[in-house]
Amino acid sequence: MASIPPFPDPAIAAPFEISEDVELYTRVDEAQREQPVDCTYRPDIPEADERGTRFQPFLIGPPRKPHIMQLPSTPLSLFQAFVPLYLANLWASYTNYNLPADQAITSNQVYLLLGILIYMGNHTEKRVRDHWSTSKPANPPYCTIHEPRDL
Repeated sequence: MASIPPFPDPAIAAPFEISEDVELYTRVDEAQREQPVDCTYRPDIPEADERGTRFQPFLIGPPRKPHIMQLPSTPLSLFQAFVPLYLANLWASYTNYNLPADQAITSNQVYLLLGILIYMGNHTEKRVRDHWSTSKPANPPYCTIHEPRDL
């Protein structure tokens, strides 16, 4: 495979415009188009004619003894072990980029959104809006039995 030049050569690069002042160049001299009407290219890499005859597994240390750790004391602290506070703060800052201060969100609202999405994934309803509907006194709430889903 040829080396990529430091500056794109217009003869062998196709520009993709991101904004008025930024262009990315993608090498297409050693690639073929997937479809004639598509701008997706895939590299022309020849198939391997040979294959290895020896398998060399990587070495791992001796087996470790199992160590059972205690669960965190609250469900929130267990959830924060998988989605730490710094990550929620980072997502909130990404969301708040170029937003007015009165529309900014906090990390607590990020956790709330994640909780809603997890709840909606575990408790399916016929329609999405049924998650926010309440039963009326004339109509008793209905109960739906859900079979366990394979994950």
